Amino acid sequence: MSLARMIVDGWSWMVTRRCVEQKFFMRPDRRGVVANTYRYTLAHAAEETKVQLHAYVAMGNHTHAVVTDPPGAVAAFAGGFHGLFARIMNVHLGRKSNFFDGSCSYSGLHCVDAEDVLDRMVYVTTNPVAAGLVERPEDWPGAISLPEHFLEDAPPIVATRPTDLLRSRGRSEKQTQDARTRARGHRKPKDPLPDQVVVKLTIPAAYRYLGRKAFVALYRDRVNVRLEMLRDERERRADRKKRRVLGVEAIFRTLVNDAPKPKTAEQLAADQQRRLGDGLIPHIACKDTARRVAHKVGLRTFWRENRKSYEAFRGGKREEVFPAGTYGMARFQGVRVADAG
Repeated sequence: MSLARMIVDGWSWMVTRRCVEQKFFMRPDRRGVVANTYRYTLAHAAEETKVQLHAYVAMGNHTHAVVTDPPGAVAAFAGGFHGLFARIMNVHLGRKSNFFDGSCSYSGLHCVDAEDVLDRMVYVTTNPVAAGLVERPEDWPGAISLPEHFLEDAPPIVATRPTDLLRSRGRSEKQTQDARTRARGHRKPKDPLPDQVVVKLTIPAAYRYLGRKAFVALYRDRVNVRLEMLRDERERRADRKKRRVLGVEAIFRTLVNDAPKPKTAEQLAADQQRRLGDGLIPHIACKDTARRVAHKVGLRTFWRENRKSYEAFRGGKREEVFPAGTYGMARFQGVRVADAG
């Protein structure tokens, strides 16, 4: 049995999903089809689940989104977003098999404090630069959120319904609708997808007292600090070729069925050290050591209690109360869950 997800109302998360075999299925294209599809499915899922979106980026072979989850619906958000995006992208690429890695539904990193949320937002915004693809986040041709998107007078980020990709190939619109009606059978029909959606970015609650301009200045300063650090790291590399960024034209020329070279043991060790330095452990992002340890202990206690309740439920105790934060069993089996203390 895999470890249960602990999902509590109001927690903040960095939600990550990688393409199968790390292939570049999400590589940006010149027409902006991938970026528009990404923004459309992301915004639609956030609107449907009432999850607050703080930052996002669509890299060539993975996606990051930083969100706060007031209703405790982050799993439904990830499922709706990734599922619809994968189906549309498979049509775009002419594929039929898995789009995302199937080893887990998504990776959820719980951001414990406000500082950790902002830190993950900065990480997401600078991800294309850290990967050596572009000089600045603004140069990334794919979908990405920037600090200036939070300004009051910033133009709205509008994504349109990818109608040609949602319609089955070789069928008229009426034939497609008839086929969907037949396949739906006895199921309750869903509301049609909107023609367009607006990507709504929300300032994290702990920073709203600053106001939009002050928050954008803080966010941009943190981004600039990390960009300077990344440039210094690139300049210190011995190999001159590794000091260059790939560039937008080379990104467009990348084949979608390609994948990055496997990392060496030294690179994996360096990544691990960097994660520890950033206060990251599996499932938790927290720079405060004491709070990180406390949340780690709480998570292990939850797993232990959840497993105990699961075994009791399997044994026939249908009135078993599961620990607070239980999501899967509550949603799919309707079990009783203790109130969060």
